Formats: sequence, C-alpha cells, structure tokens
Amino acid sequence: MKKFIYSIFIILISFSIIKISSTYLSFAYSPISEKSKITKNSSVPSQINDIYSNSDNIVSQKASELYTLPTIITSKSQWCEAINYCIENLYEDITFEIHNFDNNTYDIKNLNLINVSIKAEGSVKSDKKATIKYVFAYKENYILNKAAKNNKYITKLTAEQLKLFNKIKKIASEITNKNMTDFEKEKAIHNYIVLNSSYSKNITDNSYNIRNLIENKTGVCEAYAYTFQMLCTFAGLECDVITGTLNGQNHGWNLIKLDGEYYHVDVTSDDPIPDKKNRILYGFFNLTDNEIAKTHKWNRDDFPKCTASKYNYYVYNNLIVETPEQMRNLVLKGLSDGKTEIYFYVKNFVISGKGDFQFCVNSSRSINSYSLIGNIGSDGEFVFIPSYD
Repeated sequence: MKKFIYSIFIILISFSIIKISSTYLSFAYSPISEKSKITKNSSVPSQINDIYSNSDNIVSQKASELYTLPTIITSKSQWCEAINYCIENLYEDITFEIHNFDNNTYDIKNLNLINVSIKAEGSVKSDKKATIKYVFAYKENYILNKAAKNNKYITKLTAEQLKLFNKIKKIASEITNKNMTDFEKEKAIHNYIVLNSSYSKNITDNSYNIRNLIENKTGVCEAYAYTFQMLCTFAGLECDVITGTLNGQNHGWNLIKLDGEYYHVDVTSDDPIPDKKNRILYGFFNLTDNEIAKTHKWNRDDFPKCTASKYNYYVYNNLIVETPEQMRNLVLKGLSDGKTEIYFYVKNFVISGKGDFQFCVNSSRSINSYSLIGNIGSDGEFVFIPSYD
C-alpha cells in the first residue's frame, strides 16, 4: 500500500459536570454507520433520511416517526438512544433529567463518536436526580452530508457551507446524469476525485475536510471518503462511510450499494502517490469483504456484508487474467489498439519480472520501452504503460 498516514476520525469529547466528584469509568459505543447511530441492543430508531430505505437498515423511517425524545432518562439504554437521536437529527443542545444518575453509567468522556463533540454540564441532587445539558458541535463534513441526504437540514448550514454545498451539487450534476447506470455514476465520481485531488503532503486540520478537497484539491482519507459520499448522494446512489484501519493505520473509505448489493470502494487508495496527472487506479473499486480484508480492518458487525463481485472494476470490464497466456493476449490487444495504459488484474499466478513481457518486442505494434505499476512477485492490480516507437 502506498498510503501510510491516514486521518483519525475520532473526535475528543469535552465534558464539564459540576458538583460531581466520583471517579469516571469508561462506557463506549461505536456508531454503526451514517444510516443509524443507535447501539445494537436498542430498538428505538434514529431519524433516517429518504436516501436510505433499504431493508438492511436497523430502523425504518416509519419507526423513526414514532419515536418521542424523552425529557426524563431512567436507564443507560434510554440515554444512549436519546443522545443518538439528537446527533442523527442535528440537535444543537438538549437537557435531560436523569434519575439514579451515577458517573459510571452516564459517562460521556469515552463515547466513541465520529462526527460530533459533546459538552455536558449540570448538577446532581441528593436523591441522585441530575439535570444535565448536552451541547453538540458537529463536523462540517457531517452537516454537509446530512443536508445532501435530506433538504430539511439545509437550514443548519452557514452561508459559507451553503455555498460549498451548492458547488458540490453542481459538480455532481456535471459529471453524472440520469441516463447513466449506477455503476457509471460511481465510476465518474471516483474518477473525478482521483483526477482532481492529491493526497496531502503536509497534513493540517484542514486536510480532513471536504472543503479542502474541493477548493484546494488536496486532503486525506476522511476528506476523500466524505466527498465521495456526498457526490454519490447527489447522484442518487446509496453510499456510507466506514472507519477502520488500513495496514494498521486509522483510515476511512466507503460502502456503496449497487443493484441491492454492497461493495467497498477506497478512493484514497486509488489515487497514486505521488500524484500522477491523468493516472487512475482501480485496485479498490468495489471489493468484497474478503478482498479488502487483506489490507483493511473494520467492525464487520456494524455494516452490511459485501459478497458480490459483479461491479468490481476488473470483473465488470473483463480484465482479470488467470494465466500468463491470458495476460499476453490482453496486453497485445491493448498495444494493437494503441492504448497508452493497459489495465489488468493478475489472479492465480504471479509476475516475476521484466522477462514476462518479452513478447511485446515482437508485437504488431512495437514499443521501445515500458513501465509497470504493480507488485512484482504477487497477484493483484497492474498497469502496463508502453512507450511506442
């Protein structure tokens, strides 16, 4: 893998509980996905926008409409459900009366949140009834994507955010159209980001933002993943963001749904480093769980399973070669067609070195040199780049 420095998606939680002196213990939960942020043992829904109506959702829109946010909290699960509902619906603040309050149960210090930081302040009475106000501060990436999914959240955008929102919406309309298949839309969005972006050499706080990737053409994986998600949403595609690790480093990528089946797509890893003009890779374009698990790790229980291969870039375009002879024929055809870059995916055998392409010397379209992108001695994605006579 080429990218070893990745954005850390976890936001530190700030807290200030007054008149509470007990020792804090850890209580953590992990957000399931952008579709639902309610812990898995709960049955109360968070607000679901109209983009996500698939049966794989933990909750449904109808169920969400039946949920009433409580003002009195009597259990940890009820508290967690209420906090998640507020986050999903972009609440700015909320005050709860919590009965039988204790620091261990209602500790926000170690909440594993991705897109929001929370400050809590309040007091506890002698009967263990606490009045706690929670104040939410959302990341711009999250607010922009919420507004893209549901117009009712557009009012939450600042003037500058609305300007960026409209700019991204315009980009989506320019690179996709209603006559495209979902696969074609996805590829257009993937290619737009790769061709118009470069991975940040000097990482700053701005490197994580959609804004930086769109306006300054540079960013890290968080910016890539949330930009891809937002463009997909505008194009009518169901797309989510996954956080996990890549080769042991914190990383984010996307999950996309095509024809009712899910695929992994990692746009960051398909953007060459150093950046190469007009160079696009497809090694992480629509992978299964097992394929991407060779380099990526995530909590599989939190996301739909990815088992389909139909829309994998190399499968879809019939570019998988399983023998040296198949590779030879594919490369020779590419040379005959005058291609400047010949893509293929090696499976069930390995490329050992330059000698594997000696056949090019006697091809109908002779070349004086070539370069190869890929891992010699292993299978996987390769790009053969000829220099014609």
